[in-house]
Amino acid sequence: MSNDRFVTAFAPASIGNVGVGFDMLGLAIAGVGDWVSARRTGADGVSIAEVQDAAGSRHPFLSNKPDENTASLAAASLWRAAGESGGVELVVRKGIPLQSGMGSSAASAVAAAVAANALLERPLPVEALLEHALEGERFASGGLHADNVAPSLFGGMVLCPPVLLPDVVRLPVPAGVSSVLVHPELQVNTAESRQGLSQAYSM
Repeated sequence: MSNDRFVTAFAPASIGNVGVGFDMLGLAIAGVGDWVSARRTGADGVSIAEVQDAAGSRHPFLSNKPDENTASLAAASLWRAAGESGGVELVVRKGIPLQSGMGSSAASAVAAAVAANALLERPLPVEALLEHALEGERFASGGLHADNVAPSLFGGMVLCPPVLLPDVVRLPVPAGVSSVLVHPELQVNTAESRQGLSQAYSM
């Protein structure tokens, strides 16, 4: 089945590893994020028509190959699990700088999962989208941790230890608390950085 109607989802930026909550505590950041538009196609599988930068121009760095983009990987995971016929075409618009520590890969994965979910005959509850968004993030970060994905999906502050996944704990955020981000002109690749970590830590 083919449908020219695009649905668009927005996912906010996020900060992971908050305080002592390494890999398990993150918060959403208002004002910046990624957009993913999705529509049904007659062809099987998930494809990416275009990856755009914040201005809507073709993104100079990100791949539109479906096995190399967190958005398409997340949407494909959802589509397979739902057992839907046909496929999905995506347009990804990046509003978050790459390798900025603001959950860029997570936001694309979340927005794609939400947009693809809206195309289902029976959309899943938002809680069920986490595991599919995590499949996209796993590709980018080289690990299964939800400290960026969960707050981008649910909003606010989220406690998400790996032992609880796919369950998370949404924490109340006091009124009047703001986050201020200082962003140096520096790019840090998450997967490469994680390779430098010790496998075990003393207490």
